[in-house]
Amino acid sequence: MRNPSASALEFFCPLCPHVVAPASQELLGWELPENQRPRNGRCMSEGPKALLRVVVPLLLVGCLADAGFLEVVMPGKPQIAPLNGNVTISCKVPGCPRLDTRIMGVTWYRKDPVSEAEVKVFELYGDWQKAFRPGALVSPQRLKRGDASLQLPGVGLGDAGEYRCELTVTPQKAEGRVLLKVLAKPDSTVKETMVKSNDRQLVCQSSGFFPEAINITWEEWTQKVSQDQRISKDIFTGPTIKNEDGTFNITSYLKLNASLEDSGTIYQCVVGHTSLNAPQRLNFTLPVREAEKIPLYLVHIGLIIIGCFAGLILIMCYLFWRRCYCYKATSSNETEEENTVLNVWYFTHMTPILHVSLSRCLLLHSFAVPPVLGSPLTLGSNMCLAPHKKVTPGQFPV
Repeated sequence: MRNPSASALEFFCPLCPHVVAPASQELLGWELPENQRPRNGRCMSEGPKALLRVVVPLLLVGCLADAGFLEVVMPGKPQIAPLNGNVTISCKVPGCPRLDTRIMGVTWYRKDPVSEAEVKVFELYGDWQKAFRPGALVSPQRLKRGDASLQLPGVGLGDAGEYRCELTVTPQKAEGRVLLKVLAKPDSTVKETMVKSNDRQLVCQSSGFFPEAINITWEEWTQKVSQDQRISKDIFTGPTIKNEDGTFNITSYLKLNASLEDSGTIYQCVVGHTSLNAPQRLNFTLPVREAEKIPLYLVHIGLIIIGCFAGLILIMCYLFWRRCYCYKATSSNETEEENTVLNVWYFTHMTPILHVSLSRCLLLHSFAVPPVLGSPLTLGSNMCLAPHKKVTPGQFPV
């Protein structure tokens, strides 16, 4: 019975001289002694070991022969990465299912868009690897399967640019290029504000977007027209403002000339940006209504407040009048007291004088003078009052 290994060799060996180069034969151990070299075009060997030494190299060499040369496959269009997100830049080796990472190397470069100089991002040779950009990584396990893709976590605006993947399998080398774009979606809001003279306006603000180019328009939907209509007047859009992190902000204003007929009108702020698959549409419904009636309880409260205020004024007027009246009464009492004092003084000082004068006149006319002043006395029209002199009380005139 023939050895199965010998039968397999008889099947493969006719191809050996045409596929395997002499140098490869020597490396694979095909330089056999003279007495063990193939005869009549057939391979002579012993056991499964010889079979493996022949079949495996043939398969590997056939793989390289089919490929012709080493190459890498990369995306044909720019790759998009969200700001602060993670991205994997693809770079794959087609053909052979597995690679020996011990005899190969991978280097990633990024071209600066300003200086156009290339800087290393990641490098791997055998078991040695180094990340020149924090977090950059090429998975050794995936590399064995022909995947040399670069992983970048926490992508920033500075990571944008052209990337080059360089793969080396001694003595061959292959490379590919791809453009990485970093985009930041706008964060948009719309609200109503009041300006001078009670004018109303809508404010649409978009912030944190990149790149700078952006488009903001206004539309309205009314009950009369059941489709959006673009607004072209009473619109003001300010310039873009750059933030410290490199992103941009912008604000657009729409002046409202609303009436009661515009109640329920829907206004839309439409934001278009390259980072958006579809434009952002932010709605605002205009709540125009008639002036609301004042509730009855507010009327009652107002009347009560007015009544209290009027009562307070009356009380203050009364207190003021009372103060003035008391002042006048006090002044009148003081006047009466002064009159009383004058009367007392008059009767005390003037009575003796009058008494003396009247006595003299009566003596001259031989009339009897009553001893007390103030008694009834009738005098003739020809009564004369003689000149008199002042006397003190109790002194009888001479």
